[in-house]
Amino acid sequence: MRTIFVVPLMFTKDDMAEINPSLPGDFEQVSADFWNYVKGKFGPQLNIQKMYFDSLTKERMPEANDFVRKTNEKAYDFIVGIEAQLQATEDAILIEETASWQRMLENGDESSTTHDLLAQSMIEREKFVAKTISESLKDGEAAILFLSPGRRTSEYLSSDSRVIKVQPFDPSDYLNSWLVSMKLRANAQ
Repeated sequence: MRTIFVVPLMFTKDDMAEINPSLPGDFEQVSADFWNYVKGKFGPQLNIQKMYFDSLTKERMPEANDFVRKTNEKAYDFIVGIEAQLQATEDAILIEETASWQRMLENGDESSTTHDLLAQSMIEREKFVAKTISESLKDGEAAILFLSPGRRTSEYLSSDSRVIKVQPFDPSDYLNSWLVSMKLRANAQ
C-alpha cells in the first residue's frame, strides 16, 4: 500500500492581499501555527520518498525549487528539510485550460456553461494528479501531496493508497471567516 500525506497550502500574504490589502491581524501567527503543526507531523521516523506540488509540471521541473519558493515560501521552507524527490505533478495544458475558464468568470461571463466547463476542467486536473501519483509512487512508498485548498484529488486516488490529510484547520475556512468578518464590519458602518 502507498501512503499519501495531503497537505493543503496555507494562503500566503500575497494570496490574501489579492483579495484585500488589509490582512487579518492574526495572519502571521495563524500561518506560523499552521506550518509548525505540519512540520511537527513529519519527524525523522517518517520515510518520505516523493513530493508532489500543486501546478508543478514537467516543463517547470528544471526550476522546481524556485517555482515552489515563488508559489509558497513557507511550503518551500518545509520541503527543503525533507530529503524526498520532488515530482512533476500536473499537466500544463490542463492548468492553462482551467485558468482560461477562471478568467472568463472573472471577466463577467457567469453562464452555467462556463461554470460547468471550469468544474469539468478541475476534475480532469484532479484525475491527472491521481494518475501521476499512481504511476510514480510504488507500493510501500510514502509521499507528500501539497495542494491548494479546495482541491479534491484524494477522491480520485487509487484504492491501494492510504490517504492522510495533515492540517490543523482548513485554510479555506480561515479565508472564508475573514471574508465574512470584513463583510459584517462593512455592513455595520
